[in-house]
Amino acid sequence: MPKLQPYMKYGRSVRHLSLANYCGGGILDVRNREMSLSHMDLLLPQFTTLKSFTIQRRSGAGPPLMTYVCALQQALKTCPSLHDVFIEFRYDIGDVSDLSILEDRFTLEPSVPYPRLLDLTVRLGQMTYNNDLTPTYSLLNLICKMIGDSSQTVRNLRFGIGVHDLHEDFDEVLYEQSDWAIISRDRSSKPVMNLLKVEKLILDLTEAVLCNSLFSDFCYVDRDKIRELELCNMAATEPFPIEQGVRFFSPFSRLQLIILIDTTNLQWIDMIFEARNMKKLKWLKELRISFLDTEPPADGSLSQIAKLYSSKCKWHDVVKCVDQSVDDGDKVTWMMMFKF
Repeated sequence: MPKLQPYMKYGRSVRHLSLANYCGGGILDVRNREMSLSHMDLLLPQFTTLKSFTIQRRSGAGPPLMTYVCALQQALKTCPSLHDVFIEFRYDIGDVSDLSILEDRFTLEPSVPYPRLLDLTVRLGQMTYNNDLTPTYSLLNLICKMIGDSSQTVRNLRFGIGVHDLHEDFDEVLYEQSDWAIISRDRSSKPVMNLLKVEKLILDLTEAVLCNSLFSDFCYVDRDKIRELELCNMAATEPFPIEQGVRFFSPFSRLQLIILIDTTNLQWIDMIFEARNMKKLKWLKELRISFLDTEPPADGSLSQIAKLYSSKCKWHDVVKCVDQSVDDGDKVTWMMMFKF
């Protein structure tokens, strides 16, 4: 396999590796040669100093989902030098029908020595719902098995679940009644990532109830150790009632920084200030809230709102943030900041 030779020869020099189907179903070298994912079992053992591994499948184009999952498994088993793993899979219901084969093909016990991960991102997106969340449960179940003991050293965790066309009235009752949720409550047969050293937690709240439910089922964190909490994609998330919001934030007793991304409702501010007033967030030093600029606020409106809380904080400000990295034009947000 002549195309493999450059990678195998210089594999020990590779620090960062990214695999994504939106750039042709493989990885590209400086000569723009494509490398099939099916060769990862030969390539990855050569990357003896690999630190960062990103694997993304954003659409149905390119190799099947199983090919990406196999590459992930291979990286976790053969690259103990890994510190940062980023996983993003989008899939249809049919894509996960053959994943059970992997459990028969591979020994899913973590390799020894296993990677001592510091940063872990798990983002899953089910493209069709059809009253069936089994694909998401099955895939997350498999990923947890693969990560295994590597989760015990993670310091920064990003977790997000999305389901296209999920029922608007989807709630915890529906979740708890589903067959796969009943199975998931059997702790003896379900892998759970032990994330006891996590200090920074980022949750994607595109599907808030589902994300929180699956996070609680599959991820065990010590909330007393978390210092920074970031909640993303909140534009579609209705704020909790104040009392429920206080209960949500209260377990994070030693939080020093809270960041709310892309929210459109000021009630989140009341929720956090109330939790702090009740001594639930007494260690909180800073709160940052970004607002989407879909309807630019009137001049000074957010600044005036921030002043309403001036007696409850040491300092506050509102700044305009412009992200020029997006493909369809600059993304403008307004960031409201409070320091305590």
